[in-house]
Amino acid sequence: MTAKTKSTSLFRLSNKDEYEEQKLQEYKETLIGYKILHHTLEKESQLKYLHWLRYVTFRGPEDETKEIMTTIYNTSKKRMIELERLWKIPYDPIIQIENTPISLIGDSIQADVEYSSTIEMLSISISMPSSSSSSSTTKSPWKIWDIRFFLIQAQATRMVSGVATSIRKFERNDERRKWLIELAEEYENIREDLVFLLSGVSTS
Repeated sequence: MTAKTKSTSLFRLSNKDEYEEQKLQEYKETLIGYKILHHTLEKESQLKYLHWLRYVTFRGPEDETKEIMTTIYNTSKKRMIELERLWKIPYDPIIQIENTPISLIGDSIQADVEYSSTIEMLSISISMPSSSSSSSTTKSPWKIWDIRFFLIQAQATRMVSGVATSIRKFERNDERRKWLIELAEEYENIREDLVFLLSGVSTS
């Protein structure tokens, strides 16, 4: 082997190693994104329990609130199941969420946001007076609850859309990329509905 041939071979090996390293790093980033996305969809699919809390606490008008809550938790449950299916064979590469690199700051941020949001909704339910005892000059307790809920969910749905868009930048599987695009658009539309409802409740 001549010096030139040897140099060319080493160069190709170096490029191959860099490419494989890049693929591995992209896969790790994808795992982190999917872990956040799956966790968020799971939490959103549990909104039915929050819906129950709102009803038994205030029993105020809730047609629009019930409709958007039902849409969010049904859609999130459906999308979570689809996501888990897309992680498996025949979709390549297989996504093994248990191999996600540990991200202490990421986990901490998620936990803190979820905790503060949950405490906020629970504290309103516990501390607010009943609808019958509220002053006619102030907003009804259920309206205040709904406003806070719409605000929190507008952030949550934007989170789903943003994470899906970010994962797509690293995802190499065409089927999952297509699904992520659809997911991001779907949750942006839900967010627009929330903003519309928020504007109506906050001005009434």
